[in-house]
Amino acid sequence: MNRLVVDASVVVKWFLPEVRAESALRLAASDRAFLAPELLGAEFANALWKKRLRGEVEGTAAAGILEHFRRVAIETFALMPLLPSAFAIASAAGHSVYDCLYLALAEREDCPLVTADRRFYQAFAGGHLRHRMLWIEAFDS
Repeated sequence: MNRLVVDASVVVKWFLPEVRAESALRLAASDRAFLAPELLGAEFANALWKKRLRGEVEGTAAAGILEHFRRVAIETFALMPLLPSAFAIASAAGHSVYDCLYLALAEREDCPLVTADRRFYQAFAGGHLRHRMLWIEAFDS
């Protein structure tokens, strides 16, 4: 399990104190290669923006966090080639195409997807793609 797809629910925890951040930080400190669709950047920035609006992060701190995020070693992949697969997965599961882009990448790259999004994880826990999904707390040991 050298390569892992990570979604925004995990990456946000690398920078901000949230529930399960310890597990996410253990994962970040590992020697694994991280992959994500290009959507990750927009999702990360949007999560940071929401936290700034709620007063959880100050403006200058948010700008620094965003700059630090931009330097993190995550190999990103173009969305367009992933869209047909993500759309098919989303249609079959009744789940958003946004989340399914991460799963489509995991399928294409033949590696697991790590998430801290309980709803997303549970949506696929019983289906044929469950072997692709890893819950963030799998990295607690």
